[in-house]
Amino acid sequence: MIVLILLALGCTDTTTTADSAATDPPTDSAATAQPVAADCPTPAGTPTVSDSWESLPMAPAGDISGFAITPADADRIYVVSSINGPFRSVDGGHSWQGLDPVVTHVLSQPLAGQQDPDLFFVSVGELYRSRDAGDTWEATGLGDRYDVQQYIKGMVWSDGALLAVEASGQVHESVDGGETFAAVGVIGGPRHQDYYVLDDSYWRLVASDDGVLLAARHGTGVWRSVDGGQTWEDKTGYRQVQVASLGIRGELAFYADSDGFYVSRDAGQAFERIQTETELIVAATPSQDTVLAFTGGSVWRLEDEALVPWSVPELGTGAALSAQTLADGTVLLGHEQGILRSTDGGATWADSGEGLVDDDLAVVLAHSQCQDFLFVGTQCESGGFTTTDGGDTLDHAPTYMHYVMVAKEDPHDANALWVTSDDRVHRTRDLGGSWEIAVPDSLAVHFHGLDIDPWNRGTVLIGSVGSGSFADGRPRVYRTDDDGYRWQDSSAGLPDGDWSVHALHYSLAVPDVVLMGSFRGGDIAHNGPPGVGMFRSTDGGRSWTAISLDGIEDVAGFAECAGRIHAATTDGVLYSDDAGASWTPGWQGTAQTLAVACQGEVVLALDQQSGLVRSDDAGVSWASWDEDRPEFQTSRDQYLSGVAISPDGQTAWAAIRSRGLWRRAL
Repeated sequence: MIVLILLALGCTDTTTTADSAATDPPTDSAATAQPVAADCPTPAGTPTVSDSWESLPMAPAGDISGFAITPADADRIYVVSSINGPFRSVDGGHSWQGLDPVVTHVLSQPLAGQQDPDLFFVSVGELYRSRDAGDTWEATGLGDRYDVQQYIKGMVWSDGALLAVEASGQVHESVDGGETFAAVGVIGGPRHQDYYVLDDSYWRLVASDDGVLLAARHGTGVWRSVDGGQTWEDKTGYRQVQVASLGIRGELAFYADSDGFYVSRDAGQAFERIQTETELIVAATPSQDTVLAFTGGSVWRLEDEALVPWSVPELGTGAALSAQTLADGTVLLGHEQGILRSTDGGATWADSGEGLVDDDLAVVLAHSQCQDFLFVGTQCESGGFTTTDGGDTLDHAPTYMHYVMVAKEDPHDANALWVTSDDRVHRTRDLGGSWEIAVPDSLAVHFHGLDIDPWNRGTVLIGSVGSGSFADGRPRVYRTDDDGYRWQDSSAGLPDGDWSVHALHYSLAVPDVVLMGSFRGGDIAHNGPPGVGMFRSTDGGRSWTAISLDGIEDVAGFAECAGRIHAATTDGVLYSDDAGASWTPGWQGTAQTLAVACQGEVVLALDQQSGLVRSDDAGVSWASWDEDRPEFQTSRDQYLSGVAISPDGQTAWAAIRSRGLWRRAL
């Protein structure tokens, strides 16, 4: 995926026909067309809203891609999610605690120490080590986050040495617990090089007790080494191998590919194909002579050289992704929605995902017509969620949204929501039941800002970021007038730089007036240079003019009620009564104001240091409204949070990074 994104960054033709967006332009673009009312879903329940702030259930975490166990402590288990980072269990996998990694995404097998249960390794491309069970992390210097060929992908202990393999196939060895590494050998190169996408090259390393090593490259093949990884023998030829299926226990070795399941009784020297009609993707060994193989939703058991149906675990809408056998024979199954547990050899399964939650909620949208319907997005981890009971339960969006930034309701069709998410713009036409990509692959750059023209059906503006991993060539506004069928550059008057087009807002009182708030650029942590202030357009977003705000650099968001626009800025909240032409100071914040929402004359604002503040006179006077809760006081390096108010003006929500989702009666 990264390869495709980098190619898109050089795009100079900014007028495109969408190849992965809407397939047909809308037939009715008249501003006066009757808006489509919302088909509000049946609520999951009626929330009981407190007069003080209450923490709502966290978003469920999943995508469990690997386990790590240690013989030094049978109750200590580590697990990693490809998008939610690492978790730790100290009770044998019954409950889990989220850890705070250097970055969230884990790209390889995790590895725990053999003698020291507090020693734990994860790779985010670069290999990181923790010596206190995942509480703090240090870079080992092995691997490179910015070079896909050097991503560390697989790890294993063999004869006391730590072996790690790069995506390129280079194997490194450490004999001092990760202090230093030396290159020891190279596993055979990728086959069919012309069609090979290296960043999709996931490796798995496994080792037997007597030093036999097996390595699988996803979709390519299996290799074997008996000299500590110095030399490798190709055992399969080109095969569509599923890396999570590779395993070895004593003389029993196995793997699955698109054609079936393969078993070896001589520690991987020769494999025999076991016929099956279904593609197996994960395998585990609950005992020395037993193999369990998992499809997306079923379990098979190896009996008399044949695979037979064994059980059907409840995986919800997810699929099996990883499996691990514990010392007592318990099998843990990681899947897209969590972890299941079996203590009877895989015959029955129970949920074991307590504590697998994502508290990184940072975007919240309250629907204008559907009471207690919210869209909630996470900064970088689990993606997007919807709820019909005010946040008591969260349902995962049926598409992955990486790094949710902005969510907006279409003023012409209340069933349609638009969401910017990293290099994609997502759209639903049925309130989250299904989603589609609303921009073509040629516009696969880092997006932040989004707004929909309330005066003209089908007109949408999105804003890009001029720095960071998936940066646009410069910060830009893109415009569509046909509901995402075609997009064009709409950035005239905006300066070059490393900042982001973070906030876009169409005036609800004056046609063709649009405001743009710039913000810090960079990657997920907004670690780039600050913004360049506020800009205003009077021609529907086609050209822009700077607004003088006395040195204000960052503008995080806008909210408009009864003709007054409120802006969350570096220096607090400003308000304007002339569609953004001039501004008056309102809340004088002590740090960056991250979010603002309004309903009638009630205005809420979230300040990094002060917490949540409230105005009941349309932003003129303010008072604290978080009862001095420390959860509402975010650190100075967190730049994304959200607030929302229900359509009846009775309930408020706050989504605060690393604090979760909160609710209170207005």
